[in-house]
Amino acid sequence: MNNCKYFKLCGACKYPLDDYETALKSKVKEYQKILKDFRIGEVVANPCIYHYRNKITYRFFMQKAKLCAGFYEEGKAKPISIDGCLIQKETASKIMKDILNYLNRYHVEAYNPLTKRGLVRYVMFRISSDDKVSMCLVLGSREFKGSNNFFKTLRKLHPEIVNIDMSINSRNTTVVIEGNIINVYGLGYLKDKMGDFIFNIPNNAFYQVNHDCALKIYEDVVKRLGIQKDDVILDAYCGIGTISLFLAAKAKEVIGVEINAQAVKMAKINARDNNIDNVSFITSDVSEYIYDNDFDILVVDPTRSGMDDRFIKTVLKKRPKKIAYVSCNPLTMADDLKKLKNDYSIEDISLYDQFGFTSHFEALTILHRK
Repeated sequence: MNNCKYFKLCGACKYPLDDYETALKSKVKEYQKILKDFRIGEVVANPCIYHYRNKITYRFFMQKAKLCAGFYEEGKAKPISIDGCLIQKETASKIMKDILNYLNRYHVEAYNPLTKRGLVRYVMFRISSDDKVSMCLVLGSREFKGSNNFFKTLRKLHPEIVNIDMSINSRNTTVVIEGNIINVYGLGYLKDKMGDFIFNIPNNAFYQVNHDCALKIYEDVVKRLGIQKDDVILDAYCGIGTISLFLAAKAKEVIGVEINAQAVKMAKINARDNNIDNVSFITSDVSEYIYDNDFDILVVDPTRSGMDDRFIKTVLKKRPKKIAYVSCNPLTMADDLKKLKNDYSIEDISLYDQFGFTSHFEALTILHRK
């Protein structure tokens, strides 16, 4: 049995971590209410119940004149010190312990955005499927004297660290990484193998936090779409091109559209490095791009806020023959599907427990033009 001593203190997990099957059943019941107007089909359990999360962000704070790091207390803007987590990769906990030991030895203080005092604010880790680590240390506004020795010591203790970035964020905001990233060591990104592809992932890019579950989702998107060799596919909100490359193996052409220029730049590199030549990436607002361009199939994986009304109205005018909708927020997904159901038949919604023990599911459905 796995019991978490921070359960009901830390805000990450909703369900007790000692009984996965019960947690999954309880979560499904909640989503049956959320998606009551639609059919729920397959429920895919988390392939890796514990230590699945490959992106972890710690917040630094002071406690009794000592530098600590952890997550926010449930329902509060107050962090609690965490020395281990059952859902995050264990490598992060080990590195974090050595970071705190080093910084406390030199009396480094946490940055306070209200008083503008202190130095370190956050540290974020990304961990690949082969346990290589990319990290980003987020500071307040002042220089980190002795940073070279700090990073050198950390790399000696943890040779699995292959990339180190720094970022300055002095504003009173909950956004972790703002503005430019300074590469201190490595290539400026982490490499991760997913399926047949290698993806280059910068620290400020979106990448699914559960590798094995994300692979299952992407494979299901391709399988359920039934892509024909002459299909042109538009991948909206494409990010660094993860879904796009999976689609390109079956389609005539894939066009990825993303408003973030840095993500598009990395998507192009990912296509090049994987020798994919039937995919292109465009920096544009998706609502504007689809208005003047034709395609057969639409794939959407929007942010938690879902698709905006302008985009949905344009989709209804363009009437692609199929739509694959991937969502990290079935609440907004349900709202969007209601706006499309008069023009499209909607398949069963598959739920993927990509965020085990939390209140969240990833969801997928396919829509067919009537």
